[in-house]
Amino acid sequence: MVKVGMVASGGGHEHVWVSNLRREGERLFGQLANEPQGLPSLHLGSRVEIDHELVSDWAIMSAEGMYGSYTTRVMLPHIDPNEAAQLRQMLTPTPTPAHWSS
Repeated sequence: MVKVGMVASGGGHEHVWVSNLRREGERLFGQLANEPQGLPSLHLGSRVEIDHELVSDWAIMSAEGMYGSYTTRVMLPHIDPNEAAQLRQMLTPTPTPAHWSS
């Protein structure tokens, strides 16, 4: 998955997760993995084209859990404790696998 800052209707960008990534030639597409708040024409599951320059985060699921997801890790102390506990169970202890740094 990647998190993309999409231009919001009220100005600025709304960062949404996009999954089911597919490359079509030089273009990258995916489906919204969460319901956006400020993108009235888009909904959970909507197909979108990804502007590489607007990618703000990434996440990879593995047998060990979810790597990446830096923005989620930063937000853990600021969200509901029950939700944070559920997310911590999904996340790996470190954002990248140990073998990536060698």
